[in-house]
Amino acid sequence: MTLGEWLDARDPAPPAALADALRAELGAERDLPIANAPGALLEAGERVLERVLKAEPQTPAVAPDLLLADALVTYAFEAVAESAADADRLAQEAMARLGGLAGS
Repeated sequence: MTLGEWLDARDPAPPAALADALRAELGAERDLPIANAPGALLEAGERVLERVLKAEPQTPAVAPDLLLADALVTYAFEAVAESAADADRLAQEAMARLGGLAGS
């Protein structure tokens, strides 16, 4: 199973606009094996959150990207929870990577 297939099988499915944004953000990463999903989703969430942090603060224009970042990180944890992967390691990595964005 690929990351894209796994995302397409989510129940409940995300709203259409969010699903489109997920597909667009992940691009070719959707073809990765599901074993790579947690890291790929976390990395994509980090990219999107960087865009949010660099955007003009407190404008409604950042809301879709903020929701997208949240969905990507949430799916990263869903993917790790469904696998035999190390959830503690992903949690520590997420805290370090996403927390590091605050200082940039």
